[in-house]
Amino acid sequence: MGRYISDKNKKIKKEKKNTKILILFVAIVIIFSIIISIRKNNVKGSDNQANEINIAFSYLKEGNSDKINEYIDYNQLIDSFDEIILQEPSQNSKDVQKMLFDKLSWNIKNMEVQDEKVIATIEVTNKDFKNIITKWMQNLVEKKENEKAIDNELAMAELKDVLNQESEMKTTTETVILKKENEKWKIEMNDNFVNLVFPGIDIIQQLLNS
Repeated sequence: MGRYISDKNKKIKKEKKNTKILILFVAIVIIFSIIISIRKNNVKGSDNQANEINIAFSYLKEGNSDKINEYIDYNQLIDSFDEIILQEPSQNSKDVQKMLFDKLSWNIKNMEVQDEKVIATIEVTNKDFKNIITKWMQNLVEKKENEKAIDNELAMAELKDVLNQESEMKTTTETVILKKENEKWKIEMNDNFVNLVFPGIDIIQQLLNS
């Protein structure tokens, strides 16, 4: 009798153990399925925003000012550059604008989607604007010392030459924000984005403000 009870208890314990193992297995499968689902949704959700960023940077590199405004406030971006170099638009402005980004390359390092906002970490390689503006200013000083009148047209022509000659590149990583406007994801214009696409320009800005 005692042996029968002992065998019965062992059987019950074994069944409980098997039940726990089964429950644990089912729980793991459910959790794994949820994780995969979340990952898929995140990838699907971020693919659209990543595509918008790539389109925006492609238009920027091409100098397509008509299309770029759908993704970036291009006029504000160019104004921020003009404010630093203290120049007004001229006949050379369009050529200069195209040369600002013709060597641009980028890599989206990370993206975080938050409802109507996206926080993206982007690595950009472009011309080193610290070198460009420094060299440009030096050239203008030399021309001034040679008693040449420096008007806006000459200054922009000189900048065009420097942009054409300067080959040193600089890589910068910044966090930028995208917000949804009229069903499109538009990059928010701020200091981070300006510093991102004009690598080294923040150093010039600091020098001018000191």
